[in-house]
Amino acid sequence: MHCFISRKISLALIVLGSLTIFSSCEEQESISEKIRRNQNVNDWILENMEMWYLWNDKLPVKTNKNLEPEKYFESLLYKEGDRFSWIQENFTELLESLSGVQLEAGYDFSLGLLDDNSLVGLINYVKPNSPASQAGLKRGDFFLTINGVQLPKNNDETLRNLLNALSANHTLGIITQNTIREVSLSVVKYEENPILLDTVYEIRKCP
Repeated sequence: MHCFISRKISLALIVLGSLTIFSSCEEQESISEKIRRNQNVNDWILENMEMWYLWNDKLPVKTNKNLEPEKYFESLLYKEGDRFSWIQENFTELLESLSGVQLEAGYDFSLGLLDDNSLVGLINYVKPNSPASQAGLKRGDFFLTINGVQLPKNNDETLRNLLNALSANHTLGIITQNTIREVSLSVVKYEENPILLDTVYEIRKCP
């Protein structure tokens, strides 16, 4: 498996010369500048793809460097064999996520079915000193709703939208003795210790 990760390059623009009073000219200059910026970023993408991409011998001969960087990157992928590569828009967010820093409420969950065939979420664990732990969320809790909407069993699009909502401030409907308790959770930049548990073993040799 080979994953190519790109960073978004930010360019500071300096405008030289006199200002024009023609809005059409300003718009044309803006479009030209955007194209130039895309070309610079796409040059960087292609250069790295040629060096590091697993299927670099499958790269297209002709490419359109006027495309937005994300679209340009997708146009380079080897469609028949590559299911793993992606482009990362925010370089800082990627480094933070790889270092255990990300925006979250501080819990992990999985989905399953209850005896009545209802779709629910199961809290697998709660991270210490996180909004989830401060809200009283515990391992083994079941939630039936997200932001007041019940988890749908047969609607993938609705379910996907609900799960995407977990990346922002949200509520979970926790099941407690035949009632639903709404728990409000905020999303913060949480720095996780990558070492969850450590143990020291002292091994002595038998005489």
